[in-house]
Amino acid sequence: MIRRMLACLALAWGLGGCVSLTPQQCATADWYRLGHDDSARGAQPRIGRHVDACARAGIAADQPRYAQGYRDGLDLYCRPQVVMSLALRGEGSPDVCPIDQRAGLLPYHRAGRQVLDATRAVDDLALERGRLSRELGRDDVKPERRQAVIRRLRELERDLDRAHHERLAAEHRLVEYQALLAR
Repeated sequence: MIRRMLACLALAWGLGGCVSLTPQQCATADWYRLGHDDSARGAQPRIGRHVDACARAGIAADQPRYAQGYRDGLDLYCRPQVVMSLALRGEGSPDVCPIDQRAGLLPYHRAGRQVLDATRAVDDLALERGRLSRELGRDDVKPERRQAVIRRLRELERDLDRAHHERLAAEHRLVEYQALLAR
């Protein structure tokens, strides 16, 4: 069931990824689906953008249908597994969920975001290390620059070691939350 939910979210995200609507899309829009897709991926309502785009084309947006779809889509998004899964990709926010659910969803969102942030930190440090290593391998590097690069590479090794530990800790917390959901 979780896989089916995530597949639906992936589809909704793919269909709802446009910034605004074209006049043709305004004319044929399924306003319920647009609202549903926005909330099912944890996005803030985008009806304002749609209203503006369609008004320029002389077409009225069906705001009540969008609002109903948005409310219904929250039922799909505002679940711990979905919030956590989308947070791992840097998407969604429990702030869109009903206020009485937010506190319970926040730890799952945070667990996903911490893994994402820690992974990005490791990747950024590894990219810098690679760039500096390539620079160090060039023949035209001046001695003072070479020394600075060597110092920075030593710092990067320490930073990378720390970042790897932080990512492992974040992944461990994520697994703990996943285990709670599996019960």
